[in-house]
Amino acid sequence: MGRPTKPRVKGNMQPASSSRAAELAGSGHSLSFENLGGFAQFVGTPATSGIINSRPATPSSSDGHESAALPDLDPELVVILKKVSKRDSVTKLKALEELEAYLQSNKHAVGHILHNWVTMYSKLVLEVDRRVRLVANQVHALITANAKKKLAPLLKEFIGPWLLSMNDQSKDIVRVAQNAFESVFAVDKRLGVISFCQKEILDYVTDMLLYKTAETLSDARYVSKEDMLSKYARVVASCFQVASYLITTLSIEERAKCQAEYDVILDDTTMWKKFATHNNPVIRKALYMFIKTLLLSWIDVVEPRLELICPQFYASVFVEKDTATHSDMWDALLLMTKKLPNSWIIIGKKKPALPKLYNFLRNGLNGSVSIAYPSMLALLANLPDELKHSPNFYKDVFDNFWKGFSAEYIDKTNSHIFLNAYAECIVYFAITLSKSNDEESTKSAIALIEGTFWDMIKVYFLNSRDSKINDKLDVNSYAIIAKHLVVLASVDSVKNCMKALWTHLDELLVQTVVDCGSVATRAPLDMDVFCQKTGGFLAALSSEVKAANNPKHADLTAYTNDLAKRLLLASVESSIAHKDKSFGLLILSNQLVNTYPVQDTKGLVYATEQSLNLLETGPENTSASLASYYVTLISKLDDASESIKLWNTLMSTLSSMFSKDESALRSAMTLVLVLEQIHAEKIVLDASYQSDALDKMVEDAALVRLNEAAIIVPRPVLEGIVSWSLRLHLSYGILSDDRANAIIKTLESNLVAFNRYQYIEKTTLALPEPAIQVLKSTLSTLNILQKVAEDKEHAVALTQLSDQMVCQVFDAMFVTAKTPHEEEEQAKAEDNEALSLQISQRAAVVWNSLASAALADNAPLQSTLIQRVKRSITDIQYSASPSDSVRRISTLLAVVPSSAMADILGTEQDWKTLASVPLGQHTNEYLTLGLVDVYASLSVEPLVDDLGELRPVTYDIYGLCSFARFALFLGEYLSDAQARRAFFADGDRDWVIRQLMIVCIACEQGFLAPDVCRLWEIKAIEGVRVFVQSASQVFNDWLAESLAEVDNVSSWNSCLVEAIQTKSAPGQGRLAKFIAQLMLSQEANHPALSAQLLQRVLQRLVILLNWQTADAEKWLPLVKAESEALDLLSKVSILTSFKGILGSTDAFKHYQSDLSSKLSGISSQEQLDYDVEDPDLKKKKNWSLLALLNASSLKLGSFDIPRQRLMYLIQGIRPLLSDQDTDFSSDQHKARVQAQLAQLLKHLAESVQDVSGSHWSFFLQCCYGWVTLADTTQPEELLVAYHALDLLHTLYSLSGDASNDELQDAVQDMMPALSKSLLQLMANEEKYLQQQKRDEHPQARLVYQTLLSDLLEHIPEKTLIDSDCFDNLNALIRTPNDVLQKRAYLLLKKYIAHRVQDLSVKLEFTETSEEETHADIDSAIFDVILNPPDLSGWQSVGIEEHTIHEALGYLLTWMLMFDHFTDITFKLKQEYTAQLKDREAVSHLMPILCKILSVGQQQGSKSFDLAPWSIVEYDTDGFDSTSEMSFLVLASHLYYRALTHIPSLVRLWWIDCKYRQLTIGVETYTEKYFSQQLISNEMDLVNRPDIKSQLQENDDNEFTVKTLKAAGEVTATYRVDEQNMQIAIKMPSNFPLRQIDVEGVQKVGVNDKQWRGWMFAVAAVIGSQNGNIVDALTVFKRNVNLHFNGVEDCTICYSIISIQDRSIPTKQCRTCKNKFHSSCLYKWFRSSDTASCPLCRTVF
Repeated sequence: MGRPTKPRVKGNMQPASSSRAAELAGSGHSLSFENLGGFAQFVGTPATSGIINSRPATPSSSDGHESAALPDLDPELVVILKKVSKRDSVTKLKALEELEAYLQSNKHAVGHILHNWVTMYSKLVLEVDRRVRLVANQVHALITANAKKKLAPLLKEFIGPWLLSMNDQSKDIVRVAQNAFESVFAVDKRLGVISFCQKEILDYVTDMLLYKTAETLSDARYVSKEDMLSKYARVVASCFQVASYLITTLSIEERAKCQAEYDVILDDTTMWKKFATHNNPVIRKALYMFIKTLLLSWIDVVEPRLELICPQFYASVFVEKDTATHSDMWDALLLMTKKLPNSWIIIGKKKPALPKLYNFLRNGLNGSVSIAYPSMLALLANLPDELKHSPNFYKDVFDNFWKGFSAEYIDKTNSHIFLNAYAECIVYFAITLSKSNDEESTKSAIALIEGTFWDMIKVYFLNSRDSKINDKLDVNSYAIIAKHLVVLASVDSVKNCMKALWTHLDELLVQTVVDCGSVATRAPLDMDVFCQKTGGFLAALSSEVKAANNPKHADLTAYTNDLAKRLLLASVESSIAHKDKSFGLLILSNQLVNTYPVQDTKGLVYATEQSLNLLETGPENTSASLASYYVTLISKLDDASESIKLWNTLMSTLSSMFSKDESALRSAMTLVLVLEQIHAEKIVLDASYQSDALDKMVEDAALVRLNEAAIIVPRPVLEGIVSWSLRLHLSYGILSDDRANAIIKTLESNLVAFNRYQYIEKTTLALPEPAIQVLKSTLSTLNILQKVAEDKEHAVALTQLSDQMVCQVFDAMFVTAKTPHEEEEQAKAEDNEALSLQISQRAAVVWNSLASAALADNAPLQSTLIQRVKRSITDIQYSASPSDSVRRISTLLAVVPSSAMADILGTEQDWKTLASVPLGQHTNEYLTLGLVDVYASLSVEPLVDDLGELRPVTYDIYGLCSFARFALFLGEYLSDAQARRAFFADGDRDWVIRQLMIVCIACEQGFLAPDVCRLWEIKAIEGVRVFVQSASQVFNDWLAESLAEVDNVSSWNSCLVEAIQTKSAPGQGRLAKFIAQLMLSQEANHPALSAQLLQRVLQRLVILLNWQTADAEKWLPLVKAESEALDLLSKVSILTSFKGILGSTDAFKHYQSDLSSKLSGISSQEQLDYDVEDPDLKKKKNWSLLALLNASSLKLGSFDIPRQRLMYLIQGIRPLLSDQDTDFSSDQHKARVQAQLAQLLKHLAESVQDVSGSHWSFFLQCCYGWVTLADTTQPEELLVAYHALDLLHTLYSLSGDASNDELQDAVQDMMPALSKSLLQLMANEEKYLQQQKRDEHPQARLVYQTLLSDLLEHIPEKTLIDSDCFDNLNALIRTPNDVLQKRAYLLLKKYIAHRVQDLSVKLEFTETSEEETHADIDSAIFDVILNPPDLSGWQSVGIEEHTIHEALGYLLTWMLMFDHFTDITFKLKQEYTAQLKDREAVSHLMPILCKILSVGQQQGSKSFDLAPWSIVEYDTDGFDSTSEMSFLVLASHLYYRALTHIPSLVRLWWIDCKYRQLTIGVETYTEKYFSQQLISNEMDLVNRPDIKSQLQENDDNEFTVKTLKAAGEVTATYRVDEQNMQIAIKMPSNFPLRQIDVEGVQKVGVNDKQWRGWMFAVAAVIGSQNGNIVDALTVFKRNVNLHFNGVEDCTICYSIISIQDRSIPTKQCRTCKNKFHSSCLYKWFRSSDTASCPLCRTVF
């Protein structure tokens, strides 16, 4: 490569360089400023660059933005300055931003770049890009602010560009430049700066205006033509603004100093012509502004130059059509005309000026109507007299003026501006001419008024023959005519000129009304529009006259009054004669009556009465105008008798029409209009205007028509009649009292009828469906009441007339929409719901009006409403839910005193009375609750055997009893913090918390055992759950607030203990009182609930108050068995709460020891038989000893008593436990006693677990005795069995400890017998579950079932196999308890494993040809897998619990099905596969799995991501039915097992599937998550050492197998006679959905048919027989070995090894001697329907 050369330049000259140019520019000579005055005194820097030219040079685009490369500049700054010089605007913009940031951080650098910046700024302000100019001025502001005095020497260089920026077209640039100027120069210095730099500024402006062009300002190589022109226009316009700024800012004296510079601009002929006619409106606008400035501030320089300026200016004005310039243009034109009128003479020297003006007028002043026409009077008035005195001046001016009305710029929106200007000019000149004594002037004035002005009036009223003008006329322009007529009438000099005008006007208006037409127009006259114009015109005349208040208008007033009187009568009479025109005529009549006094009423009243015929015979739109006129006339008549007469006539006419179907609607609508107008105009019609006709119409509308199904008159109209009538009646008494009261009662009855539908029918126990007519009538009623109640006085009066109205409206506000039945039409249901919603919303509006007006001060009405609402809360027939009741109460309390809540709540005794039935006596099912609630098992209250023995409880549609409705309402109401604080502000209401929590606990018991709780039914469970949460939160908040009163815990505890001992009220505040009442009262009807609540309170307090041991020990004397201060359940509550902190104390140990000693003395169970109906204190004490000892047990070690005493207790209770023949007073108490004894044994076992002895066998025998033959469907036996199982579970757990051999031996000895009992209990559960309702799953029972399931884990396999429990276990797999389901599955899994093992052995030793044995899948399994659950709503929220358990049972049954394939023989596998295929079982499984996994479902559903999960193994113990993830993983594992065990069946389903989306989804999902795992399994199986060695073991010939995992391929090579026979098996990416590919790579010693048969056999083993690759390779190897050993192949399948049963051909034909497989021959026989040989056709 050669050395790089420098680029050559023409002539060998040095290339241009911006940096070099900057250096040269900075080397000029300095200019001395020493002898200059003014701002030159600031110049003192010797290094300042001088300016050579007297006029500063203006930059052009050809100049570069050079920047001097001074040696002392920061290199970073140099780079930035160079980038500013770039042509690209984006680069330049970024560089300026960088420069600004740099200078802000390095302000000292400002002084170094000032000279560079002057040149750069002058060019930057001319940039096309606005952003560049803006940032350049921002930088300029920064530089000038920091340069300070260094700026002065350079000021004249950039003042021009600076001012140019201050007058830029962009406002933000102007703002930045202006702020920079003002920040640098103080206010008193600014004028001096301008004066100091005036010459340089003018030189800059002159250069721009006179010498620069678009081409010289920009470089055409880099700037588009459009940008060049816009830039030039902007600069020129800014220069004109700068010049105007100088003229307006500087005084004449200052300007005179630079007169020569100004003259250069003003005397330039080219400039005026060039810019006046320039095609850019921005330039012309700037020129007009400049002329305006000259005329205002320096007219002396204009007048001598009129010959130069005017021709160009006026020529531009007359053709200027750009509206953007019109404002400045008209300002300049008006100033020129006013100040220099002879300018018009000058422009007319060559050609007359008037034709130019006329043409200007004809063209509509070239647009800008809103600017130009308001200026016309000033223009025409200031024209020189020489023009005004020209012949026909006024005629020509106004003719051309009017022709301008047709211009395109004028339309209906701005025509009023034109007309006003036109009329204004006419009036001005008419008045001006009339004041002249010249006869010619008077004639001209008359001509203007009678001709020009009248023609305008006539065109307005009667329209023009030119349709374009008619389209532009604004109907409301009458005000313009009226205004100018009043002006003319106020001038005396024109009165004589007006006579003919008034005559013409009178004739035009009256005659047109009489004739209802005019010959003046060609087209038919629109009388409606004419009447509107006439009425508006006369109203405007009256308004103008009144506003002027001028005595000179007396004649005009008299004239207009007379004209109005005649027009009024004419219009009414004409409406009768010309019915088709009556609408407009009556509107005119109404306007006249409203505006002018009514005179000569006799004829008018008669004509008005006659006009009522129009209601029936006139057009439909006449009714509105007639009603309006009629009512107005009634109100304006001075004679009351005439008004009443007119009113009665109107009502009679309307009533007559209302009774006829064909005219009822028109009559009703007219009546509504009449009543609305009376109300709107506040016309007082007192009782003297009462009319039977009106009463009848209103009554008919309210009582009859609104309640009809098919109505002629629309409801809104009828509602309007009733509402307006009632409003007017309540204001003035327009209806009779009887009729009004009847109407109000009817409205009330409508609401009552509607609210009745909110009550449940006793027969159907469902909400009745209101008829559509009832809904519509109710809505109409509320619409009426809403309108009436809008006025506060009316609302009060309404409640006085009907005291129940408020109550009914209140109920309607909370309407409950009934859910439609399935058979109902959806459209009808939607209509009803929409109406119900409207009723509720409208009722709320009416309620607000009535409540705010009438309820606040009406105590009786408040009480009535409160009692009504209270009854609705507990009324089970009422459809309002507790939530609805909360809303009702909240709404009510917003307007009534808060004390109303006390009336609603009632007393504690009221509460107890209401709760007495649902919380009263229980059935035996109550003992079931004892499994989870110790108090239920300790309570000795008598129980009944059957629910029918109890007082019945009825429920509402939500499943709540009356008491539950009230409790749930109160719980939700108190859940609001604000409401709760207000409620408990009174300490006397703490009992509510106690009762509320008792209900809460009862509801929780209902969750555990639904049959126990009679507060609610199962369908209310979700609402009850919410209540429990709300009530618990209320209790927690109340407790937190109550704790504030406990200052000293020890003192407070002592006071409480003392109060309990003395049975008196404690003196330590509300919390102590609350606890004392709980302990002492122990609610008679529900002691267990109170004890449960007491335990909760105490346990919370132990934590919150940090209760000390010493304080807790004070309670031990009170909880002794012999203590009478508290009952047993309270003692247990206290003991349970405190034993956690007392357990390690000596006092507690002594307490336990004392109980143990006393209990040891009980020798028979009879001594524990305590009966409340026959109290025995000794038995009571014994029962208490047993219960308290169990309650005192600790979590660790149970009883902290010396072992010797515990063993003594065990020996002491042996006779007690052996006593099984004792007769108890009741079976229930016997169960309680045995349950407590079982618990006692459990605690004792835990306490003496390391002690050997015979007691372990005794404990196990007790368990066996309690469990064996126990009927757990009975609550009594269930309670005992549960605690016995709990004891057994404890013993099993303790036996796991290797240190207790004796317990282990005892357990082993009893295990067989106990296991049988446990299996029997499991069978009992299956029977029990079959008897249960589908939606009832008692949690208490689930606890027992869970415990039973845990114990079944210990059953020996032999016991399980020997027992006949398969059916029972299989049924349990579908139970609603996932613990039972999982346990049943695990037991069945063991059972099936043993069963499959036996079947495999039997099948292998059975001769298939002779004694074929079938191993059938259990029918119970098929019953499940062939009946999948309905999972259509699986993806939705809130799946029903029974669906979840059904799904789990179905999946677990399939798990069992696949367990059949574990360690199974080929024959048995074939049997099972065939059965599944015949029953099409997989077609039921796959949709379920796809639904759960969201595979191939609807669009938008995302399949389950299996990436983080293992699907090969699955442990059912970890399954959680409440977690969706458990179902997803289980379903994935099932699919994996299906692909592993029965891939051929899955493949068949996939191929036959008709749903493409599902097919694609399954394929994609399988390939993504399963195929690779299955392929890997196959490869791993082949590579297993034992398998591989088995495959490759071949006596005579070498057989090798190789795997390619990456390709999913296996190759097998059989070497025979030094040659290789090879096949390749390749698995597809979506294996096993698609068949494997078997390729015969190389064959040796075999024909094609045999080779294809072998390949088919290999493929069939995997594809059809569910085999694996090892099976396939084994078949191939055997085929080859047998072939070379001389064994013949089957002539049907051409394979030696049968793919069906792996046998060789044994069936030989007697004739042809060919051999066949039994399975192939059997298939041939079936398909051919003959038993002949396939080859020779000989019969076998």
